[in-house]
Amino acid sequence: MLFSRANLAVTKVASTDARDPALNCVHFTGDGATVASNGKCVMIVSPVDESNVHVPFDGEQSEPFAEGVSVELETIQQAIKNLPRDKRTSLQHVAMTACGTRKVEFTTVDLRKEQRVASAPVKEEFPQWKTILRQARSKATAGRLCINRRDLMQLLDAMDQACPDPGETPLFIEFGGELDGLVLRCQNYETGQQSVGFIMPLNTDGRWLQDNDWVQAALRVAKAVDDTVRRVVRKVRRK
Repeated sequence: MLFSRANLAVTKVASTDARDPALNCVHFTGDGATVASNGKCVMIVSPVDESNVHVPFDGEQSEPFAEGVSVELETIQQAIKNLPRDKRTSLQHVAMTACGTRKVEFTTVDLRKEQRVASAPVKEEFPQWKTILRQARSKATAGRLCINRRDLMQLLDAMDQACPDPGETPLFIEFGGELDGLVLRCQNYETGQQSVGFIMPLNTDGRWLQDNDWVQAALRVAKAVDDTVRRVVRKVRRK
């Protein structure tokens, strides 16, 4: 099975605490998605459409266990380093070439050589990320807003410098409708100064990002679960 550089980008939100192996890892799902979490945020990237990828690798490939497999963060970071400098999309993938109870192996390839990295799978169970995703999406009904994420990163970097905080760095977010923009507020607790940021919304002409088949499948399951819960609650209330 193939995993793209996008799949491996979830390492950015994985826990760096080696004392917490359940989160100091990347989880590879049975269908080829990748998931990582630091306990406060979760990031998921859907599977590669291998019909559109032609990686010059003719060796045997393996698939994750049906229930998924977690691999320590350090191993995946090394797999990223092994990706070739050649930025052609076909080469910016790693192949899972072994998946067993003792070893999970990833292979990268350019036009001259192959590089492999492997480690034992993580024994600790990865959190129930599907439940987290389904619950969060089902409750995300207050509103929606599309902004330029590079503008957001630039603004957050500036606000972080204006209001440094060694703790949780709280950021207060306020927004209205799709055309109202985003207001961000934070405070420098040493000087007492406050910072206020604003980002103009992107005009999408009413178009919204459509869920792909993988996301739709997850949401359909979530809706079924929610409907079941509602039916049970109604029965209890009638009693």
